[in-house]
Amino acid sequence: NFESNILVKHKYRDDPDVYTTRDKHLWEKSVTNIAEVLTPYTKTVRGTFRVQQLIKRIARPSIRRTVSWLSGYEIMHYPETANLLERLPFQPDILHAHNLHGYYFDLRQLIQISQQFPTVLTLHDMWMLTGHCAHSFDCQRWQNGCGQCPNLDVYPAVIRDATDENFALKQEIYSKSRLFVVTPSQWLMDKVEQSMLNQSIVEKRMIPNGIDTNIFYTAKDKSAVRRELDLPENALILLFAASSLRANPFKDYKTLRLALEQLDLSNITKPVILLGLGQLGSEKISNNVDVEFVPFQFDVKRVAMYYQAADIYVHPTKAETFGLSPAEAMATGMPVISTNVASIPEVVLDLNQHSKDKATGILTPVGNAEALTRAIKLLLTDETLRKQLGENAQRHVKKNFSYEHFLNSYINFYEMMLETTQRNT
Repeated sequence: NFESNILVKHKYRDDPDVYTTRDKHLWEKSVTNIAEVLTPYTKTVRGTFRVQQLIKRIARPSIRRTVSWLSGYEIMHYPETANLLERLPFQPDILHAHNLHGYYFDLRQLIQISQQFPTVLTLHDMWMLTGHCAHSFDCQRWQNGCGQCPNLDVYPAVIRDATDENFALKQEIYSKSRLFVVTPSQWLMDKVEQSMLNQSIVEKRMIPNGIDTNIFYTAKDKSAVRRELDLPENALILLFAASSLRANPFKDYKTLRLALEQLDLSNITKPVILLGLGQLGSEKISNNVDVEFVPFQFDVKRVAMYYQAADIYVHPTKAETFGLSPAEAMATGMPVISTNVASIPEVVLDLNQHSKDKATGILTPVGNAEALTRAIKLLLTDETLRKQLGENAQRHVKKNFSYEHFLNSYINFYEMMLETTQRNT
């Protein structure tokens, strides 16, 4: 039997088991809501992110946080973190933390918390390993202390290069902490083992993200799903899902668009549509490929329907710690064409490396529009191969990324944590 409570920065639903890290007064709520209006523009309009951060600082004024921000330091002055667990109705046996960036948590409190309770960190990006960024891309400076950062604008952005000092502070925090660490991919675990975080780890596990196959599954009637979504039934639909996908710095819409411009449709009799989930607007590629954008969907069942309606999932990406969208697409019986980068080969089995009865998609080099064009053309024109890869994909997800496997892996890890802690007390 397990009982859990969740502490979050913002609470959006009336769930009695979810608590906010602190209560906001009316002024802060009002000004924060104004700041949130700018969120859709932070990745498309230059300077919007900094304006938004400034408004948030007005909402909750703090000289110390303002000075840290102007100096390029990661903001950690959140005094309520010291009394975080007092907001819960009971004291936990285990504290499980996910992303701790996002301007709400004082990382320095990890020292006390991890000495008081078994504390597990699930990493969803590289922020815990770097002097500020969530993904390092090709930069390796995080292995040697950061400084002279080439990517200050990468989220969470800083306005001045104090990355070496941020790195040193994190290193000091970890040296006094006792942590259990989980990553969703071996790629990210390899990064952890090369990082400053590794010194503080008691035990670690690689546990892939779980896919709920009761929601993400092959539709019995694809045409019916398309009708409900107001999509053409007689078309070949490519799907790409990402937040603000055209301007998302971690994705590569530019290469996808170039690949579609080069796509030869002379022997394809059906219309070809790219459906962009997570963006507003529409456009037309020069060779008559229609691009239709669909705004971000909060209903996960609605998201699954878009996967079920499509024929091929395309995922041009520059950074990935797991590949959740490709895995969700595969669960609906769809083949995936993705960039061969980071953790993606752990999720998508490349046709160039595996047999046709095992492969789940095609991987292409980063930024290579020609290779992406060839992969798209192959799957558009070969329905038999498309179907085979889709069936393989669905089996692969059920075997390796099921929700049941995900939950059982975490429960086993929790039990091990408690046993380890008891032995050492």
